[in-house]
Amino acid sequence: MGICLSCLSCTGTAIMVHSDGKEIAVAADSKRKHHSAPACKVRRIYGGVFFAASDTAFSITNTVTLQVQMIYDAYKTGVEAAAGLRSAVKMVERFSEMIDSGLRSKVRFDINHDNSSELHSMQGQPWLEVGYAIFLDGKPSFYVRHFFPVVNGPEDIGFRYEDVCGPEPCGPAARQSDHAPLGAIGMETEVTADPSLLKLKPLEFVTNLVNQAVVKASSTVGPPLTRLKITSNDVVNWIEIGACFDQVRKVDITPQTPATKSTKQK
Repeated sequence: MGICLSCLSCTGTAIMVHSDGKEIAVAADSKRKHHSAPACKVRRIYGGVFFAASDTAFSITNTVTLQVQMIYDAYKTGVEAAAGLRSAVKMVERFSEMIDSGLRSKVRFDINHDNSSELHSMQGQPWLEVGYAIFLDGKPSFYVRHFFPVVNGPEDIGFRYEDVCGPEPCGPAARQSDHAPLGAIGMETEVTADPSLLKLKPLEFVTNLVNQAVVKASSTVGPPLTRLKITSNDVVNWIEIGACFDQVRKVDITPQTPATKSTKQK
């Protein structure tokens, strides 16, 4: 039996989220490195949106039967994980539980099949990056998690998390900030080099940073941009659709019940 893998780790992505405590804004590019068609990198959930970068999907195809087995799809899981929750922190925690087995399978696959180029390209970089930006109970908030693989052996695989949340503190596990980048390396460096960017309004800030990424990493990051802001409870204002045509037409695509019994809200 032959198999081949499919993943989106080669996808070029630049996403930025920013909140000033009154509203929250997100900007994302739509380019895919090895595909001509743009991709939507944002999903509508109750209260706001979910977004993801890096290795967002993994499937295995049987080359004899051509049957495709989807191991994980971060966007699908991101929507399901938000069901019934009103906290970005809890959404990320549930997402992490739901995606863990699939992520481990992907790393194990690369080790067993000596996919050295894939493993090397991800060395020191997050395997997956996800975030939720929501406006509920009169408050905007976001929580971003970066998944770094920790490999001690083929059967001893785990993940180290680096979390950023804002605009208010959300516990000792996360670094507090008013913004967080995903994908394209260098956006945070731009902010450090030019602190005046922090004086921009949230939408202007995220647009500026993603546009800079488009210019400086044009081979992997590109238009059309998806830009949105949330200024009141569960109301997403799509400023620029980008490739997210189906998301804009939906008021809320989050399932109304938790995906699994083991991940109910506490």
